[in-house]
Amino acid sequence: MPRPRQVSDDEILRVARECIIERGPTVSTAAIARLAGVSQGVLFQRFGTKDEMVRAALATPAAPAWTELARSGPDGRPAREQMSELAVAIHGFFDEMVPRWEALRSCGIAPDWAGDEPPPIRLHRLLAGWFARASAARLLAEHDSRGVALAFLGALQVRPWFRHVARQAPGRGARAYVETVVDLFWTGLRPPAPEAQANGRGRTRTSRRHTG
Repeated sequence: MPRPRQVSDDEILRVARECIIERGPTVSTAAIARLAGVSQGVLFQRFGTKDEMVRAALATPAAPAWTELARSGPDGRPAREQMSELAVAIHGFFDEMVPRWEALRSCGIAPDWAGDEPPPIRLHRLLAGWFARASAARLLAEHDSRGVALAFLGALQVRPWFRHVARQAPGRGARAYVETVVDLFWTGLRPPAPEAQANGRGRTRTSRRHTG
């Protein structure tokens, strides 16, 4: 006789997450258990209380996929290409997380950001590090990396907020929006052309000779 299928914690949390986001905080544990293919007893055995299950289902990942791009880069590819890659990944992260954060808020549960460095601070630090290294490698012009990283994150979060909270999706689509954001930042951060840098150094040497 075949053994009954063991439903993993991840599968239960996936079902719970979908139910909470779609139906709101009043969705019952009975409904979640039924859709997950387990009993209510299993839910409470695995997660303790409904609130704990909600926290687990809607939690922010400790290391979103895009953070590895920020931590390991930039590399030798063109800077704009790498900015676009980062932007697509960050926008996708926010598109997934904004509904979770709104669902947590509707459940009256504050994000569990215990520790010395809450996730938003850590994510901002990682992205600021990428921009600082890109500037140091002369892939980007000199800039305030912390300010640029904050603006970059904000620009990529606002469309998912419109989509999931305001129930609107302005513009021509997610990818077109992301490329618009990248174009705007690239316009401000594009490094000077090599000949412009050389001319600038030449003017500096001439100026020094004249002032000497």
